[in-house]
Amino acid sequence: MKVKFGQIKNLLVENRIFIGGQPLPSDPQKYLDDQVIEIQKDIRLEPYTTYWANSGRRLVSMGSFSYTGSTLAATVKVGRYCSIASGLKVFGNSHPHKWASTSPVFYSDSNLVKTFRKDHNTDIEIKGYTSTNEPIVIGNDVWIGQDVVLARGITIGDGAVVAANSIVTKSVPAYSIVGGNPARIIKMRYDNSIIEDMLQLEWWKYGPDTLSKFDSTKPAIFLKDLKSAVSSAGITPYEPKSISYSDFQGAADHVELTAPPTELPRKPSLLRFIRMGRDQTAQ
Repeated sequence: MKVKFGQIKNLLVENRIFIGGQPLPSDPQKYLDDQVIEIQKDIRLEPYTTYWANSGRRLVSMGSFSYTGSTLAATVKVGRYCSIASGLKVFGNSHPHKWASTSPVFYSDSNLVKTFRKDHNTDIEIKGYTSTNEPIVIGNDVWIGQDVVLARGITIGDGAVVAANSIVTKSVPAYSIVGGNPARIIKMRYDNSIIEDMLQLEWWKYGPDTLSKFDSTKPAIFLKDLKSAVSSAGITPYEPKSISYSDFQGAADHVELTAPPTELPRKPSLLRFIRMGRDQTAQ
């Protein structure tokens, strides 16, 4: 669905979705009311997410306290507490590299093929091939550096770090640091015991007001104190209401943007009168 920014602006403000930066409402110089925004049908958008700069022109599923500086592909889904830099891209359509040729001429009944068929009064037999468009799942607490390229259908595990300029061709294990072309594991963020505790506790289920009570600069102590608080039922998960496709649809249906005033014809400038006088004199 494509809607005008002005139709969903109030919905975004009410649900604390930051578009173009972190003022509320968004900077009117970056997002005019008639700016077209693309909404994905399966979207689940939690509050306190940020779409920096122009990345908010396409909204995808994203968990609370995550941000992106990239316009994310429609197939991308992002968890909580993620940091995504600018320049993130996704591989284009796949081609049948095991066939005799990878050209779409052999599997896509495109306008080019139809035109050739008509021009030459001939037939072209099209073989069946479907390009995959599987979702890309970015877990929680993931940091993706600048100008990264992701293959389709992969998962970036919880706590993973992807170095800038990496080309990621396969799924990334949780709490690994990867980089390169193709991206490979450089090292793990922590030892196995800490990683296991991180994944078991799923600390991202809690809000920053709760988590800030524990020392995040020392992961082992952070986990020990968090585990104790969870065991004693001293804290509760952060479970906000997310906004869905139907919420955006309802907002768009209820807000009708008024057309901008018709621009009045401009009066001829003094310079134009001078030029007109010169032309008449030359005649």
